Amino acid sequence: MPHPDGDLGLPGRVLASVGNHETWDDPNLEGMMTTMPWLTDLGMSPKNRIYARPYHNSHFIFLDSGGMCINEKPWCSKNPVFAKQMAFLELHLKLAQKNGADHVFVVYHKPSFVQYGHDPLPPKQNPHYVLKKYAKFFNILVFNSHAHTTEQYLVDGINYLVIGGSGTEQVFTKAQNPSSSEKELYWQGKPRVQEYNYLRVKVDGRQLNAELHGIRPPNKVSTVNMVQLPASPTSP
Repeated sequence: MPHPDGDLGLPGRVLASVGNHETWDDPNLEGMMTTMPWLTDLGMSPKNRIYARPYHNSHFIFLDSGGMCINEKPWCSKNPVFAKQMAFLELHLKLAQKNGADHVFVVYHKPSFVQYGHDPLPPKQNPHYVLKKYAKFFNILVFNSHAHTTEQYLVDGINYLVIGGSGTEQVFTKAQNPSSSEKELYWQGKPRVQEYNYLRVKVDGRQLNAELHGIRPPNKVSTVNMVQLPASPTSP
């Protein structure tokens, strides 16, 4: 993002969602909130770990799927609980629709769809059932992580990107209950190899391009066009 100033209406350059690493031995998110104090200006707090913000022709929504919750539901956040987060999500999807947004970016840690590492979120605790109702109005990109791998899905017109290859050790073990009916589009069934990468999304009006820049040790560098959207869908 450009440097924040009054014209942009953004208090900081880095925006983030809460994951299990932010909550380990830090239940009040002191580390995260002191590192990115501007998140307070966006409405985030230890008791309310969600926020949203329009930006030009896009709308950004950050949710909290919870930390490593043993013997609890996969979406285990209580700040607020799942039902209230889905109401918040739908509120901002309606707001994006009302404002004529071309793109909506949704960020939460645990993946809606994934094959390797951790299990995907179950249907009743998966934001997909809310998101799919709005896919006809604008482009929706969902960014997940948690699983230390890179995966891509296109489900009901929504692009889901699992971006877990930014530096941690990669996982090569299938999840206990992997996504089965949704086609994985990045590896496409090919053998997986060690890869570290980052995603760069460029927005130019209704045009959107998401490029994955990666390196496979020892020195193979690649750029993959993961998502290219020529125009946003229109309401019937």
